[in-house]
Amino acid sequence: MAATTQRTLDFDAAAMCNKPALSYVTLPTAPPRFNGPALTAADHARLTNQQALIVAYMRSGEWRTLREIAEFTGAPEASASAQLRHLRKPRFGGHTVERRHEGGGLYRYRLIVSKD
Repeated sequence: MAATTQRTLDFDAAAMCNKPALSYVTLPTAPPRFNGPALTAADHARLTNQQALIVAYMRSGEWRTLREIAEFTGAPEASASAQLRHLRKPRFGGHTVERRHEGGGLYRYRLIVSKD
């Protein structure tokens, strides 16, 4: 697999989400390709930004519910869940996403960022 060049994006979550500022998010030089024949360039930009917000919020390693992720990022819970699934895929970083059952249908998720 070819090495990807990385760039650092200055990211101020406080301004966007009214939450404490996060220092940075590392993104691939070329945004990951989301699948779907009907996706437009605007969709790719929206999904890439949504994923960057989720990574920024989850990179602390804290356990969080989909609701907590959705409230912080402004993404629907279903989108947060889909983005967590994407983060496990090699083209999105091959990160580890752990899931812990809390009972009553509630799960918490934790992101362990890949060092590769």
